[in-house]
Amino acid sequence: MPKRGRERWRDPAYTCRDCEAYYASYSQEERERRVQTSCRHRSEHRPAPRTPPGFWSIDFPTSPEILASGMMIDATNEPLPPLTEEQKRRRRMKRKRRLDFLETEKKKKEVKEKEKKEEKEKQEDI
Repeated sequence: MPKRGRERWRDPAYTCRDCEAYYASYSQEERERRVQTSCRHRSEHRPAPRTPPGFWSIDFPTSPEILASGMMIDATNEPLPPLTEEQKRRRRMKRKRRLDFLETEKKKKEVKEKEKKEEKEKQEDI
């Protein structure tokens, strides 16, 4: 059963992300005092955070955001060196293999469809 009225105000207060932004302008002592006297978030135990910050952001982060978060290290900020002829050749071959694979899969599918169609015609003739 949830606590009500004076019982609820006896529990320690805590701040959510939005409250934290509001109380950030106060000094540490003043912040603690104000949180305990006016904050409505109260419970015997502070709840665990539901999701990490940025979890629900569905956009791809920009390069500056990635650098700021530490997911990518770019100490030099220099452009990448141009590809060598060998690297270019390998990329072309990889792309060609991928396209060949897709074409063979497409042909296999067409052959299966043709076989099904022929089998269906044979059954109709019987």
